[in-house]
Amino acid sequence: MKKTHAKHTTPQAQENYYEQFRAKAEEKEDHIMVKMANKLELSPCMLARIILDKYLNLTGLSKEGGEDGGVNNFRLTISHLMRNPTEIDDPILAREVLECNVADEHYGPIVDSIKRSIGFEYEVKLKKWCDDNGLPFLGEDQMRLRGFDKTPDVKLEIPIAINGQVITWIESKASFGDMESHRAYMNDQFWCYTNRFGPGLVIYWFGYIEELDTHGEDGIMLSDRLPSHFVTMDLSI
Repeated sequence: MKKTHAKHTTPQAQENYYEQFRAKAEEKEDHIMVKMANKLELSPCMLARIILDKYLNLTGLSKEGGEDGGVNNFRLTISHLMRNPTEIDDPILAREVLECNVADEHYGPIVDSIKRSIGFEYEVKLKKWCDDNGLPFLGEDQMRLRGFDKTPDVKLEIPIAINGQVITWIESKASFGDMESHRAYMNDQFWCYTNRFGPGLVIYWFGYIEELDTHGEDGIMLSDRLPSHFVTMDLSI
């Protein structure tokens, strides 16, 4: 999807997909978007967003202005309608978007909800491990109350050492650590945590590309599981 996304979102492609959708809708076909997405080898929800984007532009909510102005409001409107297709004015389009949400196994609101649920499950697992091992920590909500804008899942109140490396924070990622996502996490999160709190541990619960584990000396250790052995740092010395 990432490789082919650009060719599907050109103005010409959007116009073509929307015209195809409208023509089939006028012929009263069923399951239009799902069939189109399968033929195009495109995610149904991505196709639904493309067609919804075109529909909203044609019905008056433009990217340049919009009811509240700006591209961000337009994108938020699309995301809201993808999650709540019954609010789409066109009943055929509303039904088709709902079908795409149900049919799509990789993208869309339902998949996002599943990912968030799995992510929360593994965060709970990490915090339970801290409690079971008597490790006091601060969670994200507690850290935000203290004014931190960048917050790992767990900030250890007392550092630990794993294989001789000090760990002051732990981040849980219920995903596979691939090159692209890891690079984004490094720039948006991990370096920020290291600069603010010191060295830490990132757990990719579903594995990661081993070649990515190159920043241990810089304070970012990677793992695919909770530590089996660690040493608690004695701060009283």
